[in-house]
Amino acid sequence: LQESYARPGFRWGWLLAALAAALAAVTTVALRRRRARSPATTPVGDFSVPDDINPLTVLGLLRRIRDRARLPAPQATELDRTIAELEAGFFGRPASPPPDLESTARHWIERAAT
Repeated sequence: LQESYARPGFRWGWLLAALAAALAAVTTVALRRRRARSPATTPVGDFSVPDDINPLTVLGLLRRIRDRARLPAPQATELDRTIAELEAGFFGRPASPPPDLESTARHWIERAAT
């Protein structure tokens, strides 16, 4: 009896493991293709989104934009406000969820290029 009950479960286990491995392989390939086509590291003007998106790299990017890009006064003021919000959101007491770093970096790279 044990042998007849153990075999179907054993086959299902291998089938599920094979499906999980295939799903992982397809997901890995899709993510690599997406990342290869992603404009994340494509420079716009003199700036590009950092490969490693974290508060420090994005703040460094925004400060370089502030120091090197010739932004009109209203945009420079808005950039200073964005930097202050990121600092407060990630290093102070957050009142709300922190902002999306990648979209913030992309936004300011595009504005600095115009």
